[in-house]
Amino acid sequence: MKHLLSLIALSACLAGASFHAQAAEPSRLEANKQLVRDFFVAFGMRDKAKLAQIVREDYIQHAPNFETGIAGTFKFIDALPGTAPTTPPDPGIIRMVAEGDMVVSHIRRQGPNGVNAAMDIFRIQDGKIAEHWGVQQAVPPEDKALNKNGFF
Repeated sequence: MKHLLSLIALSACLAGASFHAQAAEPSRLEANKQLVRDFFVAFGMRDKAKLAQIVREDYIQHAPNFETGIAGTFKFIDALPGTAPTTPPDPGIIRMVAEGDMVVSHIRRQGPNGVNAAMDIFRIQDGKIAEHWGVQQAVPPEDKALNKNGFF
């Protein structure tokens, strides 16, 4: 009987711990998505101080137009033409999906040559952006598309 009561108590503790871990998961996923939103706004504003707060110094970059590390991001920002916007630009996020330490964003970007569809994948580590992969392509005019499904 003593062992049975111990087993029941242990099961209750484990079930409670499992419930709390599952309950915390959605808030962590939402925090990760907010971190990525903050990244897009800070990048758009060319806010290197904010980027330094939310991106790891050893940030791993897979996009070929950026050097790896936060210093590479700063170098890219410094090479951008014109001045930084005075109001935060709309990052164009259509949807975001978070799972574990990964966040995927589907984005509509207005580029100098028209609209681009982009997918960015971020890995989060210790509450900061640790890694990025990104792809994008031009959105053709509707009359040139082979289907009417659209990118977004």
